[in-house]
Amino acid sequence: EQHNLTHLSMGMSQDWPLAIEEGATYLRIGSALF
Repeated sequence: EQHNLTHLSMGMSQDWPLAIEEGATYLRIGSALF
């Protein structure tokens, strides 16, 4: 919000629900896939 960004990438396989709560628009879930 402060920097007027449209996307926010954060979170990993083990904490994706928290990342969504915090407003992530992209999630990194690599370890859940490999």
